[in-house]
Order: sequence, then structure tokens, then C-alpha cells
Amino acid sequence: SKILLTTCTDPCLRTRGFINELLTLIPHSEYFERRGYEIKKITQYAVNRGYTDIMIVGDSGGGCKKKPYSMIITHLPQGPTHWYRISSVVFHKEIEDAAPRTEHYPELILKG
Repeated sequence: SKILLTTCTDPCLRTRGFINELLTLIPHSEYFERRGYEIKKITQYAVNRGYTDIMIVGDSGGGCKKKPYSMIITHLPQGPTHWYRISSVVFHKEIEDAAPRTEHYPELILKG
């Protein structure tokens, strides 16, 4: 799978940092700077270039209180689409005594 990450039209510094964290966590992901593009145009761009999913990170608040607030994940080309609220973000560099990052792809194993 190939994932395109983008943000709201004017992302705050913490939202940009969150995107950088996601890029290190999600294999085969790339960032597309939103600039003034409409979501419809970005989605068409992603479909035309073989992306399987698009993630849009939005922020809330105003001024210095802005922070990542929501994430929309859409499977291309027809969906489904999921909306998530982000309640708190802690960057790797902010975790005390965090283990160093490795180069292997992360795995998630779920048991029913």
C-alpha cells in the first residue's frame, strides 16, 4: 500500500511535526503539501499516481494554541472514509528515556 499524507490549508507547527512522526511510522507514506489545493484535486492526484489511501490531518484552536485535532483516512478510490479525533500528541523527542528508533517496519498483531 502507498499512503499520501496531507494537512489542513494552514497547518500549525505541531501539526507539521505530527506529520513528520507519521512519515517515520507508516511505511510507503509520502507528504503532499496542501497549499491551496482542494481535497477533491488532491484525491484525484493520489488516485492517478497509485496511492491506496489518503490521510488528512487537521488542527484546531487559534494562534499559539493550535494543535493536531483530527485525522481523516480514506481508502482510494471509493472509500470507506474514517474520521478520528486526536486528543493529545507526544512526539518521540518529548518522551523521556525513549528507546532509539529502528529501521524495521512496525508490526501490529491483534488477537481476537
